[in-house]
Amino acid sequence: MKILLVLALGAGLYYAAYILPSQMLSDTTSHTTAEPGHTTSHTTGNTTTPEVRYVVIVEVLEQRSGAGEQFQNVGYLQRGESVTVYELAETESGACRKWARIGAAVWVCADMLGQ
Repeated sequence: MKILLVLALGAGLYYAAYILPSQMLSDTTSHTTAEPGHTTSHTTGNTTTPEVRYVVIVEVLEQRSGAGEQFQNVGYLQRGESVTVYELAETESGACRKWARIGAAVWVCADMLGQ
């Protein structure tokens, strides 16, 4: 019985220390409450861009200030975190050639995202 209590307490502390803050952080980079894998749309002026929820599929994913490896690192995402993709862009050089905009000025390598 004591072992179960310790495991439950440990799981609760892990959730409060790691999972909850990462969910709060991902909410600041997304502008929709769609569940992972669901599509909504976002209208800016005369342009409607599909918004799709994706999940990070690598251990750690760098966030960049632009679509390319030459842009400044502005943060990190961890495996399992969900993000909303607002725009996709392709580059001609670098290890990652397809980039996804997940915030106003936040981009990640789209190859590292899955649904």
